[in-house]
Amino acid sequence: MIEVFKKHIKDHFSEQMNAKIGLAISGGLDSVVLAHLLKTAGADLTFIHVNFNLRGTESDDDEKFVSDLARSWNVEFHSKSVETKQYAHDRKMSTQMAARELRYAFFKELVQNKTVDFVATAHHLDDQLETFLINLGRGSGLQGLTGIPKKNNHIFRPLLPFTREQILIFAKSQNINWREDSSNASKDYQRNALRHDVIPELKKHMPQLMDNFQESLEYLDAANNLVELELSRFRESVITLKNGRQYLNISELKKYPETQTFLHYLLRETGISAIEAIKLLNSESGKSLDSSSHNLLRDREHLILSEKSKDNPVDLTINKLGTHELTSGRLLEVILLKTTDWKKTIAEESAPNVLLLDADLMSFPFQLRTWQNGDKINPLGMRGYQKVSDILINHKIPLIDKQNFLVLRSGEELLWLAGLKSSDRFKVTSRTTQILKFRLQ
Repeated sequence: MIEVFKKHIKDHFSEQMNAKIGLAISGGLDSVVLAHLLKTAGADLTFIHVNFNLRGTESDDDEKFVSDLARSWNVEFHSKSVETKQYAHDRKMSTQMAARELRYAFFKELVQNKTVDFVATAHHLDDQLETFLINLGRGSGLQGLTGIPKKNNHIFRPLLPFTREQILIFAKSQNINWREDSSNASKDYQRNALRHDVIPELKKHMPQLMDNFQESLEYLDAANNLVELELSRFRESVITLKNGRQYLNISELKKYPETQTFLHYLLRETGISAIEAIKLLNSESGKSLDSSSHNLLRDREHLILSEKSKDNPVDLTINKLGTHELTSGRLLEVILLKTTDWKKTIAEESAPNVLLLDADLMSFPFQLRTWQNGDKINPLGMRGYQKVSDILINHKIPLIDKQNFLVLRSGEELLWLAGLKSSDRFKVTSRTTQILKFRLQ
């Protein structure tokens, strides 16, 4: 196995082998064997261990085992103790998912602070099969069925071509000691049930399963690469980026015979169903789909995909001149200007993000807030009032952008629909000697 491993890392991980490698080592069979193999291959190793505090003294004994091994090999050792159950409870997630997040966050931290250049994990071919079956049961797309990637940013997985049986045989032949994780014997977890019940039966009835599975993964990976290439072309022809949102041209989208497949790949990280997105494609303007993190809106000519804003609606009281900060980080500047030539002042100071009003007709306080249904303004040059909602429609503002428009009020009177309309009632005229200037940045 040593010679096969050396050839494998020479063919696929030469960059990693010439850098400082952090080995994610739990003390279990797989990671300890990987430690021996990497050491034999001449890797510059650092041991990385996370104590998840899930098995009482067993967890502490695992950490001591790894620490002792690092000391005996004269290898750097970095460990982190985390309260996994509390983390899972606070974020309403499974213990397994919490452990994974905490583990990979520690890896990222060590890479970012230059403690290590890359992190090696001990995933192997049996892990691949378990992941494949889990994703198959979840209805994953092609990418999910390709399994665990051998490289992913700063993470690499040099044991992926090897089976658990090969790893065990090697460990016994080399008299390698390791720690047994008692939780691995539990069938409460889906992955463990597959490991102990389902996969052994598959192997019994299909002796060549692991060899054939490895070959199938290579085919799936090649097919997925072709899909990613076509998806890149799809993005170029269908998607326009604007203000952090993705605008999908509906007429272009409908030209693709496999629209649902493309939408699946596009939406796979958003939590929005491609099947539901197809229904949205054929619905009326204004309909939308939501996940916990994203919104997909059917607009007139586009599907608009955007991340949900974490900003609260604006509601700011302005009591004085000066610069006022909104919760979103934007600024409202309020300045008093003297004027002897009102036309010249308007010409010099006007801009879409500026409101100019006759200061002698106004008084503090003012209110800047997100617009609401029922808001009306007497637009400059008009006698009557107009609904803000109608103004936004007339300007063909996309629904996804409407929620961000702000209005400035004095009492019950709307002075400004920021960026679009100002009030006629307090406009600057030939009689104006002082101008109140509002500038939104």
